[in-house]
Formats: sequence, structure tokens, C-alpha cells
Amino acid sequence: MRPEKKNTAVSKAVLYARVSSREQAEGYSIDAQLKLLRDYAYQHGLSVAKEFIDVETAKKCGRPQFGEMLAYFQKHSSTVHLLVEKTDRLYRNFRDYVALDDYELEIHLVKEGTLLSHRSTSHEKFIHGIKVLMAKNYIDNLREEVTKGMLEKASKGLPPGRPPIGYRNNKVTRGIDLDPVQGPWVQKMFAWYASREFSLERLSRHLYGAGFTYQPTRPKINASTLEKVLKNPFYIGRFKFGEHAFEGTYPRLITVEQFEAVQAAFRAANHSKQQKHEFAFSGLLSCEECGCAITAEIKKGRYIYYHCTGRKGPCSQKRKAVREEELIRQFGDIVDGVTIGREIVEDMKTGLKASAAEEARFHRDTLETITQRIEAVQGRLEKAFEAKLDGSVPDELWRRKSQEWQLELQQLRENLAHHQGAKQAFYEQGFKLLELAERAYLLYQKHDRAQMRALVQILCSNSVLHDGAIKAAYRQPFDWLVLGKKQAAASLVGGGGQMPAAEKWWSLGESNS
Repeated sequence: MRPEKKNTAVSKAVLYARVSSREQAEGYSIDAQLKLLRDYAYQHGLSVAKEFIDVETAKKCGRPQFGEMLAYFQKHSSTVHLLVEKTDRLYRNFRDYVALDDYELEIHLVKEGTLLSHRSTSHEKFIHGIKVLMAKNYIDNLREEVTKGMLEKASKGLPPGRPPIGYRNNKVTRGIDLDPVQGPWVQKMFAWYASREFSLERLSRHLYGAGFTYQPTRPKINASTLEKVLKNPFYIGRFKFGEHAFEGTYPRLITVEQFEAVQAAFRAANHSKQQKHEFAFSGLLSCEECGCAITAEIKKGRYIYYHCTGRKGPCSQKRKAVREEELIRQFGDIVDGVTIGREIVEDMKTGLKASAAEEARFHRDTLETITQRIEAVQGRLEKAFEAKLDGSVPDELWRRKSQEWQLELQQLRENLAHHQGAKQAFYEQGFKLLELAERAYLLYQKHDRAQMRALVQILCSNSVLHDGAIKAAYRQPFDWLVLGKKQAAASLVGGGGQMPAAEKWWSLGESNS
């Protein structure tokens, strides 16, 4: 709903704007958001006390200004109005929602015409919660589409991202070239280790003494990094992206014969150790006390116990072994923590479908922004070409600028394709997530070790063990489900009454519902 104009001009407001890339920040997106929010504040008698702007890039993660804004609210509790363009500009995940919920704020979603506060009805909170999920789900789908684009590049023999030492990216051709400085050093690494006259530690010292600089801030290459270089098939034209293997189209730095000679030297030195037994939860837990991995071993020929490796020094957890059956029980509780009932699944699916209009607007606005930028770059290119024909632009300047603009056009078109793909997968991905949450515990109860491990890997990451108890770290978006259930339970206990039907989505049901 659209709030009424305030009668007092002393009410203070905070403006928050966000863009997802530095290129957008250089266009009109930030300015357009701020103008919209400032006009809204003026029309409703709100005094702007502070403006926070976040620019997220692929190289720089996080939202420092969002954190600064929370700190500001902590110090200035009298500022109760938060103005933002729309839902997806404010939230990236459910944690953001919970963080803002700690303050007595009135959140104005200006483009959506919505005012959200502690006085909002359960129905308004329900719709807003669905929009939070949709905003994050769209971002996740977009990330998947970007991955598809990177996979397409890999299929052409060019690995995405930064190549290993000895190579460098060519920003003009978007290919990969040999590094004239580091490349010869990599060839020496392979030749010296293949001679079997050097251990990894000794080769590291030898390279440093010979004048090799690995990085300006880290001149000496350590043994573990050196081993990764010498075992990397990238240098013979083979690489992996995700689960797929590809044949590279970039120049080879090492011959196949040299590479195989180095691998034979590793085998001779017995550097690789094979795991004798596949344990259900190995590699999924670390020790909370010292940070080492939790390993497993068989005792009395049949009982499996897990304990800390203690490789970093004395650790009390090394002596506190836990039976695998106990970990199965605890992980079962963790899986059950995200399980939701059929009724709630259907309610949430209905909510997603009902809010299709908002998702469509968000998608349309994004595509329109990208399309406008494509047209602007094409316009600059056409005008520059006309100036070149007139002789008013030197040939060298024309070649340099046209290469830059052509590269920008290619990137914009790829971005456009990613957004189009994200829209196609939006509902399918969201529904699959809900169905997995509904069936997770039933699948786990089948007691198939491989399936248990797969479910735990999907739901959790970086979980720790201490005194025989697992502390789970849920992956997104499953952490939202767990937080939602906890919030709903606390609200129900505090209120001492029945939870309204429209707010049941926060509790997300119980596994036995």
C-alpha cells in the first residue's frame, strides 16, 4: 500500500540504493534510484538524514554500505524510515531480512507502492516474504546462466577465469597467451622435477635461489603450490570446468612427454596416497577447537569412529571419537530442520505464481536497461565511423576505440542472453527447491550412505564437530528456511497464541505434518 503524506517534516529517513555492477553505476541506475527516492521523501514530508549506496562487482563481493546502514540505525534509533526502490535492491538473502527486522523501521518499497513495518498485516508480510525469496531466486538463476556462458566458452577451448602461472589473459582477443616472463620458469620447473634430482621442498628453494619470483608479495613458491603446478594438465592443453573436461585451443607450454615424466616422478616418490575406505561423512566436518579435518577409522573390524586428526598440534577433540551411527542421527536432525509440509509447499507455490507480475516487471526493467546501453554503444560506434570516413578521427584512434566498443557490445549481449535464460528457469528452479525441502528427510531416512552424504552436501557446508555434537552451517537458501522456522517458533511462544494461517509460511511446516 502507498503511505499517506506525513504531517510533520521532522521525520527522518534513510535512502538505500544498490547496483550489481560498476558498469551500471557509471550509467543512470544509481542516479535514477536516488532521484526517485528523494522525490518520494519530499512528497511525504520526510527529511533525508543519510544516503547509502552499494556497488557490487564480480571482483569485490559484499555490501559494505549495507553494514554501515545497520550501524547507523543502531546509533540513530529515531530514524525509522528506510526508503528503497524495490525488494531486490534491499535484500540478497533471508539474513538481510532478519537483520533489518531487529530495528523498528518502516520500510518503503517505492516502486512497489508498499510500506512494511511491525504494524503490517500477516498477509502483507506473507507477500513481502515471497518477494524476498523471488529476488534471491532470480539472482541464483542469473548466476546459473552466467555459468552456462562460461561453460560455452570452455567448450570452445578457452577456460573462463584467470589462467595458471605461465599464461596471461589477452583482453583484446579474449584469448590466452603465453607469459614471456613466467612461462620459461614453468618449463624449468617441469624439467628439473622430471630429472628426479629435486624434492618439492628442494626445488622450491632452488627456484628462489635462481631468481624466480612467484608473486610480488610472495616471491618464494611453496611446496604445495609447486605440486599443484606440476600436476596441472592445463600446461598440455587440457582443463576442467565444473565436471567437464575440455581440450584447450591455447598454446601448450609443456609437451605430453614432459608432463608424463613429471607424473612418473611423483609416483616414484610416493607422494599420492590412496584412501582405503569410503566413509559416509569424511571431508564434511572440521574440528571446532583447532580447525583440523575430522577423519574416520574402523575399529574392531566393523565399528566406524570419527575424530579430529590433530595435525596442527595438541587438541582435546582427538581423543573424543564419535560413532558413525551417532553422526547419522545428528545429521538426520539437521536434514529434518529444513523439511516442510505439503500444505506449506503448495501455499508457497501459489504465492510465487501470484507474484509473477512483480518478477516480470523486474525482468523487463533489467532487459530494458541492458538494451538501452547496447543502443548507446552502437550509436557511439556509428558516429565514430562516420567521423572516420570524414577524416576527422585518426585511424589509430578509430581502431582502438572501435575494439573497446565491440568488446563492450559483446559483453552486453552475453549479459542480455544470461538474463533471458534466468527468466526461463525462474519458476522451475524455485519449485524444485521447495520439492526438495519437502522430501529431504524422507530421502535421508532410507539410510543409503551415498544418498545421506549427497543430501548433507546439498544442505550444509563448513559444519564443525565439538564434544561429539555437530554444529551445522546451512547453505543458502536452506538457511532461510531454518531461520524462518526458528523465528516463527519464538514468535509463537512469545505471543502465547495460535499462529495466523497466513503466517504459517514462516514456520515452513514440520516434517511430520
